[in-house]
Amino acid sequence: MKPDRTGPFKLLVHARDPHTQPAGVRACPPFLPHDVWRLPGESLVQLVHRAKGIAVGQGVACTWLFYPDEVAH
Repeated sequence: MKPDRTGPFKLLVHARDPHTQPAGVRACPPFLPHDVWRLPGESLVQLVHRAKGIAVGQGVACTWLFYPDEVAH
């Protein structure tokens, strides 16, 4: 089944701390099917843009940035 990208979509991304660099964007099923990890050298704007490119559906979805100290090892 092809992802639905036909209607308007707004992905709202919230930060815990705007002064700390995030590790990625949390998934928000069904709109964002998996976590989107930050690539080396990628800016926050680029990370969010890439996450929006992966997201599917219509309407508004809310997700959160996650940070290195929140990643389970």
